[in-house]
Amino acid sequence: MSILIIDDDPDKRRYIASMLMKDNPEYKISECDNFQDAVTFIDTNSQCIDLIVLDWCFPIRQDRNCVNGMGGQVLGHMASNGQTNKVIICSSDFVEIDKDEYPFVLGSIVFFPCIQIDEEINKLLNPPVEPQDKGPCLKRKKPQQNTDYKRRLSSQPWWQK
Repeated sequence: MSILIIDDDPDKRRYIASMLMKDNPEYKISECDNFQDAVTFIDTNSQCIDLIVLDWCFPIRQDRNCVNGMGGQVLGHMASNGQTNKVIICSSDFVEIDKDEYPFVLGSIVFFPCIQIDEEINKLLNPPVEPQDKGPCLKRKKPQQNTDYKRRLSSQPWWQK
C-alpha cells in the first residue's frame, strides 16, 4: 500500500509513518509538508497513491505560516481534477466533510500523540459490515421454550407434593 502523509509538522509525519509501518513494514510512505508540494505530488502520482493522510491546517509553501483549511483546498483540487484517492483527515481538531461533495474522504481522526493512529485508520479503511438479510431459508429459527421446565420451576418441589 502506498500512503501519502501531508502535514507541516515533521514530528507528526514521523509518528504517523512509524505507527502505520510498525505492523506493515511493506507500506510505501511518502511525505509532503506544504500545499504546493502536496498537489504536485498528487497530480504526478495519483495512480500510485492508495491512501492520503491529510492534515487540515498547513502552509501553502514552506516559508509561510499555517493557513486554516488548506486541507480543504487539497480536497477541492482533487475533486476538480477527478481524483478519487482515499483520504483520511488527521488533524488536531475534528473536521466534518460533506460526503456528497467529497465521497473519497473516508473520515477524520482527531490527532493526539497517544492514539494508535494505525488502529484508527484501519477502522476507517475497514468499517464493520452489517449482516444482510439472506432470506427466510437462512434465518435461524427461534428455539421453542420448554414450558414443562418453566412449570417445574414454578411448582412445588417433588418432595413436597
